[in-house]
Amino acid sequence: MNVGDDLADTELGFPAGAGRHVGVVGDVEPDVDGPVFPGDCSAYVWKKVILVKLSPMPAKDAYHHVVRTALEKESWQITHDPLRLVLGRRKGYVDLAAEKLLAAERGTRKIAVEIKSFLGASTLDEFEDALGQFLIYKVALETDEPDRQLYLAVPVSVYTDFFDDSFFVGILKRYAVRLLIFDENQQTIVQWID
Repeated sequence: MNVGDDLADTELGFPAGAGRHVGVVGDVEPDVDGPVFPGDCSAYVWKKVILVKLSPMPAKDAYHHVVRTALEKESWQITHDPLRLVLGRRKGYVDLAAEKLLAAERGTRKIAVEIKSFLGASTLDEFEDALGQFLIYKVALETDEPDRQLYLAVPVSVYTDFFDDSFFVGILKRYAVRLLIFDENQQTIVQWID
């Protein structure tokens, strides 16, 4: 271990992916009565290390790559994968952010896309979670990036089976939820609903 090294979880005896970040910050005398880090420590020189628990990046949705490919097919440039948002004292991540040059309007259109697969046991539960997450991200974007429009990306099969109900269409309208409907097999965008 050398000063400035970053060490993986497994190098220090922690399980892989434990979400720890370790950096070597300097030499110290061994403290025989104190705690010892698991793993390989030199018998000649002990290193002072810092251990910081980091929040892991969120898992990508099952259709993440599908939606990214669909956007790129329509000439969207992916600018963030994911887009980090400040949520008060916390942080959140929208799955994708993209931009597209609009020649006729002489400007750039900016979007953020939260992708939902709706592969869980209950489509209603999935929708409740997606709506809550969408509304939180929408408020954050209105503050930090008011020119970026947020979309909820859903598979066309979910759109035709679940959002054919006027009750749920009313919820989408009430909360101004923009939808990006994608075909998961063709990896294309079927419809934008503003």
